[in-house]
Amino acid sequence: MTVRLHALNGIVAYRQWELYDDLPALISDPSGGIRLNLLTGLESLSHPALADLLLIAQADPKAYIRAWARRRIGTTAG
Repeated sequence: MTVRLHALNGIVAYRQWELYDDLPALISDPSGGIRLNLLTGLESLSHPALADLLLIAQADPKAYIRAWARRRIGTTAG
């Protein structure tokens, strides 16, 4: 699975990660931001979130996905 993070000034990160098919995947956003491709749809992420996303996703992409899922469903379990 290919992961691309785009910013207004171009690509800021590019990496391939192996994720399970049912987990979210980051996809490029032609508007200059980044989006999360989910089974439930797309959620836009603002540019201020980009630095945090890069730090978390580069260190542990699955941890980022778990953190996103907890925020999405409003729980701290996991």
